[in-house]
Amino acid sequence: MYGTKSLDNLFKERIFRIPDYQRGYAWQKDQLKDFWEDLINLSDDRSHYTGVLTFSQIKPNEVKEKDNEYWLIEDHSYNMYNIVDGQQRLTTFVVFLQGFIDFVQQLDENSGKTNQKIFITDSLSLEDIINKYLFKTKPTGGCYRTYKFGYTVDNPSDKYLRYKIFNEDGSPSIEHTFYTLNLRNAILYFYEQLKEFHAESGISGLKKIYKKLTKRFLFNEYMIEDEFDVFVAFETMNNRGRDLSNLELLKNRLIYLTTLYTDEELNVAERKDLRDAINAAYKEVYRQLGRNDKQPLNDDDFLKAHWIMYFQYSRKRGNDYIKFLLDEQFSLQKVHNKVELQPIEIKKYVNSLRESVKHWFNLHYPDLATELTDEEEQELYRLKRIGMRHFRPLVMSVLKNEKDKSKLVDFLNHVERFIFIIFCLSQSNGNYRDSAMYHAARKFNKNELTLDQIKEELDYATDYCFHKDGKYVSGYFLYRRRNNKNGYYGWSHLRYFLYEYELHLLSQSRQQKVSWEDLLKTPKDKISIEHIFSQTPTDSWKQSFASIKPQDYYLYSGSIGNLLLLSMSINSSLQNDDFDDKKKPKMDSAGNKIRNGYSDGSHSEIQVAEYDDWTPETIRERGMKLLTFMEKRWRFEFKDEESKEDLLFLKTKV
Repeated sequence: MYGTKSLDNLFKERIFRIPDYQRGYAWQKDQLKDFWEDLINLSDDRSHYTGVLTFSQIKPNEVKEKDNEYWLIEDHSYNMYNIVDGQQRLTTFVVFLQGFIDFVQQLDENSGKTNQKIFITDSLSLEDIINKYLFKTKPTGGCYRTYKFGYTVDNPSDKYLRYKIFNEDGSPSIEHTFYTLNLRNAILYFYEQLKEFHAESGISGLKKIYKKLTKRFLFNEYMIEDEFDVFVAFETMNNRGRDLSNLELLKNRLIYLTTLYTDEELNVAERKDLRDAINAAYKEVYRQLGRNDKQPLNDDDFLKAHWIMYFQYSRKRGNDYIKFLLDEQFSLQKVHNKVELQPIEIKKYVNSLRESVKHWFNLHYPDLATELTDEEEQELYRLKRIGMRHFRPLVMSVLKNEKDKSKLVDFLNHVERFIFIIFCLSQSNGNYRDSAMYHAARKFNKNELTLDQIKEELDYATDYCFHKDGKYVSGYFLYRRRNNKNGYYGWSHLRYFLYEYELHLLSQSRQQKVSWEDLLKTPKDKISIEHIFSQTPTDSWKQSFASIKPQDYYLYSGSIGNLLLLSMSINSSLQNDDFDDKKKPKMDSAGNKIRNGYSDGSHSEIQVAEYDDWTPETIRERGMKLLTFMEKRWRFEFKDEESKEDLLFLKTKV
């Protein structure tokens, strides 16, 4: 059945539900902005074609007497539909409409009025809009609402839509997910846009917006009659807005597969149990991915990492993982071939997704985790700071499967040491030993490998960095940095190293002076790393460095011993101050402190402030102290003192 309909016609005596194989609300600011601009830019005498909406009808006999919708279907001839394609647009419509209602209610002229007394036109009240598009309230048997549009009741977005968007009373505890975050952001966005629009166009402008949205946004409607075609249609349809993620596509496929087994292979109870397991797994996946609402995790990154850990890894580029999952592992052909894909395999897979995602969250946000020990959190945070690279699937596998906390912490520390030596010091290619670590993730998850064996693999992979006597081959670092005019200042891992040194000093004190987050606020701003001896020295500095040729100043300025982690950014105009001035706080004419000095800064600054003056020898001395710390912190030794001297880059070039 085809037909062009406005939203006004579409919602007549209809109830719409978003079925379990659908994703949640995925539109974000770009799509919301497009929707808003389409609406306000539409001429009063024109219509806007919005695309095809695809539905499948829920048969009246499938709605039970206990169901919330039953009274409308039985007594008022309503029809109920699952949305196969177009739920993002329809969700946006009802969320916008609720934002519209919220805004109109709070206008001064409507203060104290009920929805029946607030009119958009002479004959249309807010109560009329609510009844037509949002929900009907049953007049008998309790004043409960039946929503015209919504999710199935076991979807975590259902409660959020009802209680946080539609403002239903008696809100229970609600689980937040990546999708509920999008719902919240959508209604906030539209409320703010309506506020600005009303300030310019008044109530008459709001009336025009309502009319354009409900009368002039037009759709083609298409009904799918065959239940089995619904899942295929869902996979192949694309609508305007955010494309389906691979994780979302996979959910639809898994639920579709549950419908293909015969009753002999999967009875009614088993089929429901499997479908419930899929929905429960995805519910947990999206809860964890959206737990940090400021920085939700990417669902396809998780799916790929889990694929590496659970199935395999290939060096092919692109979407090789989703091709494997959809075209090979969870293909229709495997179900049709009976023995190739049993229902228990699907259940094991989704249960692994469910169990693994909390560890995926923990390795990204250890500070927000609730079940980690302090030692685990510390090591995971170090890995996050240094950059976990291709170790994420392996770390997820270890967090999931290793029950001995001491072994787990020791292993995480081993990984961090490997990353520092291989990538930070030796400057190896970023994909060095990635395949081996991916395979280790899968083998450890299958209990085919121990942590000790993986540690042996890591040690073997670092052998090239050491002489036969076990001393570090400093030439790898020297080769990359010697000809760099910025010295250590141009080392991409300088902040990590100096922060670790700061933590080392902190362990001897009680008060943290600097946080890693402060260093990330302006990643391109190098002011948080201070050159003690200035890059452009004043006459006073030149006197202290009279023994150094001017053309060699840069060697001392960029040497590791001259670089200092600040507890807070300071104005770059202060960086040429004399050493005595830098040590002391700076005051204005009224005696108020306008910046810290080294003496009340970070622990590293306080240590530097203990020097009487700052000379070439001081830079050399502090540099050797930092390199000695490096040896102890990452458990290796440089070949000899001469090698360490070379790493200060203080020798004048020939």
